[in-house]
Amino acid sequence: MNDSNRIVFFNASLANAHLMSRPVYEPEHALVGELMRSIENESPFAAWVQIIFARKDYSRHFTWLKHRIADAMNEIEKPRVSIFTGKELGDKPAKFRDFYTGASKRVKKIDESLTKPLVVIAIQGMWISEEDQESRRRAHHLEEILPFSHCHDEVDRLAVYEYYKEPRLLLELVDRSIVTDISRYFESYTGARVEPPSFIVSADELPSYVQIPSGKQTDNVHSITWGDASSSPRISKEKKNASSATILRTRELPRWEEEPDEINAARLGHLASATERSFEVVYESGELSIQLSSKTPEDLLQYRNLLESVYGEIKFEEVTDPRLAFLKEVPRIVGIAHS
Repeated sequence: MNDSNRIVFFNASLANAHLMSRPVYEPEHALVGELMRSIENESPFAAWVQIIFARKDYSRHFTWLKHRIADAMNEIEKPRVSIFTGKELGDKPAKFRDFYTGASKRVKKIDESLTKPLVVIAIQGMWISEEDQESRRRAHHLEEILPFSHCHDEVDRLAVYEYYKEPRLLLELVDRSIVTDISRYFESYTGARVEPPSFIVSADELPSYVQIPSGKQTDNVHSITWGDASSSPRISKEKKNASSATILRTRELPRWEEEPDEINAARLGHLASATERSFEVVYESGELSIQLSSKTPEDLLQYRNLLESVYGEIKFEEVTDPRLAFLKEVPRIVGIAHS
């Protein structure tokens, strides 16, 4: 039986393609806990959410975009003129549309971004429903389930886009690949805007997406083990054994009663590197786990150490196969293999 409609691929990106938007979730350290709770409540057959990020300098693109917006504004502000009489006919209709009326706050957002180190980030994943009709129906309404649409600022918000029967997207998930070069979306911004597959946040906003749940969030998630945390976050001075692993997994997280203080929150602002890293939430066989990945073992070690400098020791295990266990069931679900 072909049950391919149980499988949904998705990504979360800007709803209105305003590239200067830097959407974040509020409260600041609650997104991952809310994501885990939402998945747990739905209890699908499996879910895999990747948050992939890398440090990227878009200051040149933002400067260019600021000038393009200014040019477009000047053109809109020119009055209409009759081609027959040469007389002014009043304001152009574009002067009353969103592009013009919202331009000042978007330019202000660009100016803010020009003073900050920037990170390109992509959110993508895969959802496999259970076999019952209600679970299948819910799988096609992930915007209502996942919390990403609540990530916003004064310019734009995230939306969840769903894709069906796109096997190439599975390869991208296994490869942990994202589009880091979104320069062509800047070029089309003042014309026909297109939603980019990735979006931009500042380095100090990245912890809104990459975090270990803490505080009350730990009371609402039951499908992962909560272990004892150190008395205070620390910078581990232990030298980890050399490893070739580029993926780490844990099914046990330290339980912190309080959110990271200002100093440790600032440390999380250094999570991004020039190398692509991922923070992943996985749900399979009724259990949640967290995975970290990087393109190189050396960068993964730095990533892990920084995270543990805030949250203390985390019981990670090395993952040798980038494919998750539930993926073995995909051929059966889509009807190309027998049970």
